[in-house]
Amino acid sequence: MKDPFSRRALLKGCAAFSLGSALAPLQPLFSQPKKSSRSVPGTTLYLCCHGLFAFVLRQDHILLLTPRIDEHKYLAGTWRSEKDMKKGGSYSLLGSSKGEYSNRRPVISKDNLHLSGIKDIDLASSFCQIKLPFPEQFISLRHVQASFTGKSFAAANAPSASTFPLLQVLKYEMPDPQNCRFEGLDQPWKPDPHAAIQQMHIFAEPPDLVPGDHASRAFDAWCRFFRRRADPEAGPRSGAVSPQGTGLSRAIDLEQELSLSERDNSCSSLVKKGDKPHKDRGPQPGNCFSVIVDCC
Repeated sequence: MKDPFSRRALLKGCAAFSLGSALAPLQPLFSQPKKSSRSVPGTTLYLCCHGLFAFVLRQDHILLLTPRIDEHKYLAGTWRSEKDMKKGGSYSLLGSSKGEYSNRRPVISKDNLHLSGIKDIDLASSFCQIKLPFPEQFISLRHVQASFTGKSFAAANAPSASTFPLLQVLKYEMPDPQNCRFEGLDQPWKPDPHAAIQQMHIFAEPPDLVPGDHASRAFDAWCRFFRRRADPEAGPRSGAVSPQGTGLSRAIDLEQELSLSERDNSCSSLVKKGDKPHKDRGPQPGNCFSVIVDCC
């Protein structure tokens, strides 16, 4: 029996590439690790970034940018208790490492779209800006299989990867959870001091099914970060999302890898009911993935 949640999205942009994808079935869910009754001096934080992001690698930190897309929700916080991020807002993760210590520049796996030599970024095109310290580990999950066409992009920054992630997880070892916080929200997010392993989430993706041109519009907006135009010769390729859990142990709650539309059953309920699309909702889930940018 075919999976009712399969999808195909036409992705165009970034000076000459395009991408299509199909979402695999949801995987079994695992419960969160149990909390201890005493304070934990060292805590592992997994910062989960879902959706359409540009991870701009600067000299000593990461600047997280995301285009302004009408169908997207922009949220940050604890799973199912996230708060809205504001248009034009500035956010930052503080206290995730020792005050005098900075993690080294993270190693980025080859299964990412990695652009180098970018000198001109239009920060004003981003919905908001999020400053993150370098993590101890940069983990890419839920990969979309893809191939690229387009002369200008191939000539400048031809990617060697054939799959690209929908979810990026940044791992931090916090020496003192009580000193860690995510600032910029109306009420700063703080980790639970009694949990040895915990997750925080940042979303930039649609909570519902989306129109067929969603991906194209999203990546046209993403290209404006770099003041580039789509290549009219670019052609789409299709693929599928790999199973959840790649690269992480079962100490991590696998439910929390889900997208907004998956976790709230928007995909299944709308398909089963046969609801007709309206101006903010379409026939398919959105596959929004991230890129890595080396900023000169």
